Amino acid sequence: MKHAKISIYQIIACAMVAVVISYLPVKVVFPVIIVIIGLVFGLFLRQTFLSSVFILAFLSRIIFAIFLYNLVFLNNGLGLLGDSRSYSINAVNIINLWSSGLRDLTALSIEALRLSDSGNLGSYDFWNAIVYYFAGVNPITMIFINCVVSSLTAVLIYSITKQIWNEKSAKFAACLTAFWPSTFFWSVQNLKEPLVIFLSVILLWAFIRLKKQFRFYMLLIILASTVALRYLRGFLLPLFYGVILPGSVLFSSKHKKVVLFWVVIFSAAAIVIIKLYHPNLIDPSRALKFLQQERAGRAYGNLGLATNFNIGNISNLIIFMPVFLANALLAPYPWQVGSMSQISSMPEMLLFYALIPLMFIGGKILIKNRSRESWILIFYILIIALVLSVIEGNAGTLFRHRSMILPLCFILIGVGLDKCNFRVSFHNQ
Repeated sequence: MKHAKISIYQIIACAMVAVVISYLPVKVVFPVIIVIIGLVFGLFLRQTFLSSVFILAFLSRIIFAIFLYNLVFLNNGLGLLGDSRSYSINAVNIINLWSSGLRDLTALSIEALRLSDSGNLGSYDFWNAIVYYFAGVNPITMIFINCVVSSLTAVLIYSITKQIWNEKSAKFAACLTAFWPSTFFWSVQNLKEPLVIFLSVILLWAFIRLKKQFRFYMLLIILASTVALRYLRGFLLPLFYGVILPGSVLFSSKHKKVVLFWVVIFSAAAIVIIKLYHPNLIDPSRALKFLQQERAGRAYGNLGLATNFNIGNISNLIIFMPVFLANALLAPYPWQVGSMSQISSMPEMLLFYALIPLMFIGGKILIKNRSRESWILIFYILIIALVLSVIEGNAGTLFRHRSMILPLCFILIGVGLDKCNFRVSFHNQ
């Protein structure tokens, strides 16, 4: 086997880069390192198409992120918008409190909440603070991390789709994931959505791979993703381990009795998790009250959804569930626009409306062909959509949180596109 030769010019180039980096401030070095790591990863991907998509998705995000940051910087002096700006300010407050000697986490959290720019304090603020502590206070570092994980999500979606169907549908799904407008825009800001989407997808990817072939490192990936999601989107865990995973195993397995045993085990584990983190959800009446509070807190303005609806009992919830599910997929509606940001979302929503039939076609094809791995994707989309449809009373918030299921929808759409393309080609022949 021949080994690639390293020229003297390559050695000199690497040495020059190392020297330049060593003289740069830490907060400048880390963004540069992130870009280098991203490009190296893209170049070493074995599949030419995947390498091209990753590099294009990554570089386009980096370029647009720098442009947007500088454009916004001229207006507010920070380069960040909305929640992204608040996360960064809160992180700086946490670092300043830590540096001043306040090391008790409870007291630090109370004081950081008092100083909070947004009036709230969450785990993502502390994630920002940890990165800033080691990499220097530079929002570009956080943004570039989001650029990397968003581009990696397209790689994972490609891998999942290829495994459950074929390469052609995997290419469709990867491209939609890499360049979908809203997720692209959020990935070039300091928001938690890119990390949540990435962790959710990698969790599904790991379970699908683990089902095919056991690997110990997959268990470590599952554990790390679970812990991270606990702090970023905690409500996903009882849903995933108590409903999505057991349900998908039950529907995809022929040995129903054995599977039923594991369904009970997973459901019991989910109840324990709920009891620890959301004890009110164990009692049905308290659960309904909690859901109503969550919904009422967001149902305001021209983007409010069923603002007068009161979740009084389960029967009302069941009756109106089709309406809620329609909102989960279709909102915001064209008649709800009231600002430039809302108007800018309309082309994307119209495109998504056109792709929804393909999503149902893809799901039907996978079920018809008894693709066992597809059940976990279908259950994930359905259950998360159900929960979001109930607790989200605002179309704007729903639009952003729906991004958690979009990459999985793109897998089904990819399968549907592949099937329709096959039919057209066959008809032409």
